Amino acid sequence: MTRLADDELLTTEQAAALLNMQTSTLRNWKYFDGKDDGHRGPKATKVGRLVRYRLSDIEEWIAEHNA
Repeated sequence: MTRLADDELLTTEQAAALLNMQTSTLRNWKYFDGKDDGHRGPKATKVGRLVRYRLSDIEEWIAEHNA
């Protein structure tokens, strides 16, 4: 079962800080579920007009790229 904290939504700035990268890099790397156009970053989620990153998606992306 997924922990509640795993579903925390982060802003682009928070996610970039967690990943130790520039916000502009993360914006360029983002992709949305089903729309992976070859981007390299963690999956982004749209909440209305806002872009957010699920903490669980960021953790999964880190695990995949540190393997």
